Amino acid sequence: MDLFLGVDPGWKNLGWCVSTIDGEPQLFGTMNPSEYELGTVPKLILDSLGSKAKDLKGIAMERYVFYDGRYNADSEHILMVTGQFQYMAASLGMEIKMFRAIDWKTTLAKVLFKSNGWQNPSDSFDKVFSIAAAKEATGMEFKVDHVADAGCLAYLAGRYQKALTAAALGSGPGKTTRSQKRS
Repeated sequence: MDLFLGVDPGWKNLGWCVSTIDGEPQLFGTMNPSEYELGTVPKLILDSLGSKAKDLKGIAMERYVFYDGRYNADSEHILMVTGQFQYMAASLGMEIKMFRAIDWKTTLAKVLFKSNGWQNPSDSFDKVFSIAAAKEATGMEFKVDHVADAGCLAYLAGRYQKALTAAALGSGPGKTTRSQKRS
């Protein structure tokens, strides 16, 4: 079974979720990376998968961005945690998909609206959005917004893989034939 990891990075609160290609959560949690040695956080998550770690096919992670052009006390640490996951992905021979929060949340809202008519219960992409969108996408109501975000990212990673597979098989959106390109 193909699995996908979603990560909402943080220095004190990191949310993670491993889901199937259809977005069904298999394992998830939060952790405080500041309590662990440098480089160990991704390995702890991978180790928690046990024998299923070999089934990990993709990783999606929220990019850390500076708000209003300002750093905070944890900025550098969050970037180091992000680098740890990028290193893990490279060592596993897979690409990590990095998304700004505004980009993946906008995309997810559109996907859920087009597929189910779902509407954001909030006026913004806040914690209320994250928990509601994760419930719609995964069928699970997460209690913590960081885990909800990670669940949404894992869901999007699975959808991305499905789209790549469909395109490779000639049944995906955007697949054009040579004659269609010329007209």
